[in-house]
Amino acid sequence: MPQERVPEFTSMKSEALFTNTLKTIDYDLHEKYANLRTYEKDHADIENTLKQGEKDLEVLNKAVDKLRLEHEEIKHFEVIFKNRLLCQGRLRQIAISKLKAVGEELESMKKVKEAVCLSWKAKLDDLNKKISKVSSTLKSILHNRGLSTTECRRQKDQILKDLEATLANSQREVAGYERRLEALPSQVEEWAREKKDLEDHLINRRALLLRAEEAAEK
Repeated sequence: MPQERVPEFTSMKSEALFTNTLKTIDYDLHEKYANLRTYEKDHADIENTLKQGEKDLEVLNKAVDKLRLEHEEIKHFEVIFKNRLLCQGRLRQIAISKLKAVGEELESMKKVKEAVCLSWKAKLDDLNKKISKVSSTLKSILHNRGLSTTECRRQKDQILKDLEATLANSQREVAGYERRLEALPSQVEEWAREKKDLEDHLINRRALLLRAEEAAEK
């Protein structure tokens, strides 16, 4: 080694001194050593990159798990939403069926009322005929001197009994139909209450669903 380079070598750190000494002794060996050091540095960089990649992969896996859970929750809410639509459709069908039944019942009662009125009119006409017959019979009795007072009274009483029985039957039939007509509004109100209960139940379920959706978003 030239003497002029001795101070330079003495001031070098151990690593630099080693490489320069190696370079002086065997240049090829120095190059191999330099390549080895470069490889070690690159290997360390690759190790750091792999570790960072593992951390990033862990973060991505957590994100995927979160997305999977959110997807499952969305599917769950889709099922709830479909069930809610089915409930709403069912309630509409029930309401339509109830209204249709009420309309049919009203139409039926209307026909019954008309039939009762016609029947009552026929009975009144029959009653008027019987009254006319009684009147004619009484006149005949008054002019018929051959009939006894007892027989006259008996015929009169029998005719009056027939008239009273006919009138009582007519009144009972009319009263029965009137009771059915009077009960119809209360039945309609009961159907309306049932419909309202179903609607309230649907509103409560909708509120629970909204609260669940808000909680899921948080």
